[in-house]
Amino acid sequence: MNQPPTPEIRVIFTGPRGAGKTTAISTIRSESETPRHASEASVQPQGIHRGSGYDVGTLTLEDGGRVQLFGVPSEAGMRVLSDTLASAPIGVVLLLDATQPDVLSQLDRYLDMLSEIGRQGALLIGLCRAHQPRSLPVAAIQRRLDGRPWPLPIISVDVRERADVLLLIDIIRSIHKADAMVLAEAE
Repeated sequence: MNQPPTPEIRVIFTGPRGAGKTTAISTIRSESETPRHASEASVQPQGIHRGSGYDVGTLTLEDGGRVQLFGVPSEAGMRVLSDTLASAPIGVVLLLDATQPDVLSQLDRYLDMLSEIGRQGALLIGLCRAHQPRSLPVAAIQRRLDGRPWPLPIISVDVRERADVLLLIDIIRSIHKADAMVLAEAE
């Protein structure tokens, strides 16, 4: 018996400049798709800084489901896009470059902004370049998270590797499936 396709979800890749958002989306988007870069103004015309943009892609799953992919380059763009996309389940992948000297302050800034999503459980951290010399170890990021009121997965990834980025998507989908099961049991 055929099961219905997985419901469409939207995954937002966010993080500071150079963290790998565009690369992650380019790595996993459906092969027949042409890369797209859209202006935030096309999403919501009021109150948006027109100079910044975001990446858009789609991943078609083996079961026929689709994952819409968005790469959001700024904190302001993240707020606008998450408000605009609230009609479908959203997962957020916070990409951080472990070689950046201010990675912990970047982590704090983004987690403060994403706290509501974090409490809902659809947020994870993709730590890029974690195996390069002078990178911040995953354990240091974990220690910084110890005071947070919710668990937050940290995955060391190479966003140039399809399998690594698909792992991030699979984790987001698993979080959504677990949430749906908990809600169904509560009814």
